[in-house]
Amino acid sequence: MLRSSRALQRASFASSYNAARRVITVTQPRRVISTATTVTPTPAQKKGLRANGKSNGIGIGANRRTTCSSSSSNSSGTPPARGIATRHISSDELRRELQEDTHSRASGTALPASMIRDIDAVESSEGPNVRDTVELGGSACHGSNARIIAVTLPGRDAPLELDAVAARDSCVCPLCVDVHSKQKNFQLTDIPADISADWTLSPDAQELEIRWRNDVPGFPAEHKTTFSLKPVENAVPDSIYHPLEPVERRIWDSATITAQNKWTDYNEYMTSDTALESTLSHLGRYGLVFLHNVPDSEDSVENVISRIGIPKRTFYGQTFDVKSRPQAKNIAYTHQRLGLHMDLMYVTNPPHLQLLHSLRARSPGGASIFSDSLRAAHALFASDPAAFAALASLPVPFHYRNDSQSYFKWRPTIELAAPLAGRSPNPAPLTADPTTTTTTTTTTPPIKCINYSPQFQAPLLPSTLLSLPPSSSAPAPYSPAQTRRLHAALRKFTALVEAPDALFELRLEEGQCVIFDNRRVLHARRAFDASKGERWLRGAYVDDDVFFSRGRVLRGEGVGA
Repeated sequence: MLRSSRALQRASFASSYNAARRVITVTQPRRVISTATTVTPTPAQKKGLRANGKSNGIGIGANRRTTCSSSSSNSSGTPPARGIATRHISSDELRRELQEDTHSRASGTALPASMIRDIDAVESSEGPNVRDTVELGGSACHGSNARIIAVTLPGRDAPLELDAVAARDSCVCPLCVDVHSKQKNFQLTDIPADISADWTLSPDAQELEIRWRNDVPGFPAEHKTTFSLKPVENAVPDSIYHPLEPVERRIWDSATITAQNKWTDYNEYMTSDTALESTLSHLGRYGLVFLHNVPDSEDSVENVISRIGIPKRTFYGQTFDVKSRPQAKNIAYTHQRLGLHMDLMYVTNPPHLQLLHSLRARSPGGASIFSDSLRAAHALFASDPAAFAALASLPVPFHYRNDSQSYFKWRPTIELAAPLAGRSPNPAPLTADPTTTTTTTTTTPPIKCINYSPQFQAPLLPSTLLSLPPSSSAPAPYSPAQTRRLHAALRKFTALVEAPDALFELRLEEGQCVIFDNRRVLHARRAFDASKGERWLRGAYVDDDVFFSRGRVLRGEGVGA
């Protein structure tokens, strides 16, 4: 806060001008507030400015995009950056000159309200915390004793505000992060609340360097923190700031996935990181990918997983065999038709990936069918938002009670992504494939995953009604109106995922392996005649954390050795 009104009345305003931009900088000892407005001088003004180096006291920046001003350079007598002419005037005089500027009146660009607010904030004893604001230009900029650093960077429509506490917590120098374990050597709560920053923004070095006042106890006085200012295309992004992965999911129908389907040779997948990254990226984008020439071995599916990470072990084991069995404990282990579904909806953390390797394909029938549930959810939102809302808010029970196991879980059919600090984790989770004519005219709410497994859906009501909890706030039973809403919405969703143009059908031949996103892609199977030959798939699962970790490593996202 700025308290002394007498000192504030002596505030000076340094102003600079170039051919396209006026920057008004309000300076106080160790404090800077800057704001800008775009103006265009008349030809006569340009001529006068070039000849005299100033006009109405407004300086010209020759061949310079922006001006950085700091109190340290002004107070120490250091001259402004080369090619910049400045002068100091009172706030009243500045206000009057700008408002009386004939060009401003002609163009309708009087002193903008945002600039007036900044000037008023400096003049007011009740003004906000002062921010150091700079724009990345051709010369270094400095700030001193700052609690908040607001850096205007190319490509951003507003200053990037860095709180001193957050900036200090983000230091990854060897003093702050152990070079071997890669873990922090201090806690967020160790940072003093009154920490402040002396900083330098250097366009040449492409970095923001910060030295600390009242640093974490125990750290040396010379400790500094640096942030890269490299353009995004030259820097490795960090996906933890885009927490819903994959960040670019493309919806598909039968025609799209037929055209975009990806097959990777097993040997390339196992030996080439380039092939692996391409395969996993495609898997993240479409949720479906295939391998061929997979060796005829019961260990092959685990070898495929080893390139991603570790398998997910369930009560089915580390791997499982999908083949027809008498008195099967799971409908998948029969020769019957198996409708579209997802696996293990009844556990707390269902597997993210499912792998199925075809070891024997010698019986007639048994083709695999896949459908993109995200496409169905997107279409449902576009056609019936109320039905979409019902599936996102009315959960469905799933269970498995057999073979000495008892699992149970309520889940919404459409599970929306929870916002992170008020921001959507994925502003555009669904996009049409650019190679198709599919159009998306509505913005679907960010979807985390789909939960759909009719074969493992538990009854909405228990067989013993008196076992229901007495509280009306319990998830079941639903009221008649809620039940009808859920039923109608599920019927519409089912019609969308089962529509002929949504289904991609393929018979897995021996030596082929499918990998699909179990939280997105529904899978089914046509009936087969087990009496005329063997059909045997060996399956396994992978958790989301394992899959995402491998993808980040392959993309080089800030991983250590």
